[in-house]
Amino acid sequence: MLLSGGSYVLNYSKIGRFGHFSTLYRRDVAFRIGMYKLPVQASDFHAIIRVILNGDVLLDNRTIGVWRVHGQNTTITALEHRQQETMQTFEAIADYARNFFSEQELMIWRKRMNRAAYYDYATTYIMHKRDLRALQLLIMSFRPSKSYIKLCFRYLFKGLKVSVL
Repeated sequence: MLLSGGSYVLNYSKIGRFGHFSTLYRRDVAFRIGMYKLPVQASDFHAIIRVILNGDVLLDNRTIGVWRVHGQNTTITALEHRQQETMQTFEAIADYARNFFSEQELMIWRKRMNRAAYYDYATTYIMHKRDLRALQLLIMSFRPSKSYIKLCFRYLFKGLKVSVL
């Protein structure tokens, strides 16, 4: 599917993610906009979104690679800090995107992205920790969806070993 970069960015929370290791982009545009200038873990997301705004996007839903998530990933070990950085990243993107969108479009985009980031944070926390905070996040993140039901099962039965007699 071919989309304008602006359309992709505005609908990112609905369309879905990209993996930076499987993203091809124009090097000249990346250098022109100062790729990887935000000193946070999500600098790749920030940089690629800015590149996307300067062109078109061709989406392909084939799996190119998969991140291996384990207990030592910074995604897991620095979860609270990463959530704060994500919000800073959205603000930096919104500042850059002022040249492409109206203030109303950016307000809607930030609201959608903040909601998606919170759900991502809650899901990551719930899937990797079993504590009171995980239970609170599970309750506060209620959504009438299959993904929420799967998340509940993962929380309830994570680490449960079943023996057959």
